[in-house]
Amino acid sequence: MQQKKNQRIINLEGCYNFREMGGYKTAKKKQTKWGLIYRGGELSRLSADDLEILENFKIKTIIDFRTQEEVVKAPDKKPKTVIKVFNVPVSLGSMDFILENIETRGGEKLMMQINSSAIKEAQAQYREFFKIISNPSNLPLVFHCAGGKDRTGIASALFLSALGVEIETIYDDYLLSAELLRKRYIEVIDINPNLAPCLTVKREYLKAAFDTIDNEYGGMKNYLVNKLEVDIELLKSIYTE
Repeated sequence: MQQKKNQRIINLEGCYNFREMGGYKTAKKKQTKWGLIYRGGELSRLSADDLEILENFKIKTIIDFRTQEEVVKAPDKKPKTVIKVFNVPVSLGSMDFILENIETRGGEKLMMQINSSAIKEAQAQYREFFKIISNPSNLPLVFHCAGGKDRTGIASALFLSALGVEIETIYDDYLLSAELLRKRYIEVIDINPNLAPCLTVKREYLKAAFDTIDNEYGGMKNYLVNKLEVDIELLKSIYTE
């Protein structure tokens, strides 16, 4: 089972929403480098062929945004090339929280609130994320959560923002999760249609995060530098060409 070089969507048998972060154009007429950083959903169901693909990518590090409870319930399968695993748990928006609040708040408003809260309440975790990805010895790496759309979606949007990728491209990357996760959640949505807005991504969800950054932290650069302690120039030197 082979994957073409410089291919955005990586087709794995046991993991939805796995993809490459290279090849995105930046405002400075550069692009993000291929083969360094990947995003995805949980890795607990990887097949032997999947593991071989990730070993061919020479994945060295895994960043897992799931909570300890999630990790114990569905531990990652690790490619042989992996030597470091960082658990950086972000607990906002658990399924229990969603089920408790969806009736009163509505799914879309709930997801907007979750993304806004992530910007305010998960700063320590995203600060650690940037610290890890700013160390070239950890590369290539993959970062993921359960579905790869919310906690991972915010991390990806912040990462691409730091590199100077244009905002519409960042939205496109974020919204790709809706397409790639449709099959994963179709049976759940058939049973409980109210959950549909919470099992996908919409532009408004990410906009809620961006609006929080603009309104409460003085814009993306201030947020990245002053709250997440990102060395933007270092990051660009590692990930753009």
